[in-house]
Amino acid sequence: MVNPFSTGAYVAEELAKRTFKVIALWTKAISDAQRKSGVNFRVFASIEEGVDLDETLASVKDAAKTFRIVACICGGAEGSVLTDALSELLGVRTNGTEIKNRGSKKIQQEIIKEAGLRSIRQVTGQSLSDLNEFILNEKYPIVVKPSEFVSPEGVKLCYNAVEATNHFNFLTSLIKKSGRDSFVICQEYLKGKEYIIDHVSRDGVHKTTSK
Repeated sequence: MVNPFSTGAYVAEELAKRTFKVIALWTKAISDAQRKSGVNFRVFASIEEGVDLDETLASVKDAAKTFRIVACICGGAEGSVLTDALSELLGVRTNGTEIKNRGSKKIQQEIIKEAGLRSIRQVTGQSLSDLNEFILNEKYPIVVKPSEFVSPEGVKLCYNAVEATNHFNFLTSLIKKSGRDSFVICQEYLKGKEYIIDHVSRDGVHKTTSK
């Protein structure tokens, strides 16, 4: 399991109760606080992400010893990209890597637009100059957030250019500390009702779990 912390730790514990041997794989960007909220039982092995995918794959296989690897599961959102790549190489059930960085909010909107659906107007960048035209000319409020999760404080509704600029600076400092190749997104604010529907999918079959 990649990054077995928070709710992922409970999944890992349940797997262990069912006699599966759990290998905890921690990614480079994981924080000490997240590790502390991780699994609280003795895992079969605990390893670190390598310098590249090949080294990480070799570490996983070495940690498994003579046991067959039957699944590669993401325990925390920060490990989703690595989970997709590893599971594909291991030949187990996988989301695959056809869609790169599927967790990126920017990519998600681009896919929606390519499919011919209405999407959110947005700009992205790693420097303020990339976003300035949007920040100065877009109708407020606007949403400013990181392309990937870096903090519970990551998403902010800004009511003027000063707030948007300040939050951009706040996010870039968080991104640098996290060590991720992430960026900041500015999006138009959509007014109206928000509907949240949770579902799980397997082999093209979708099941709604809550709404």
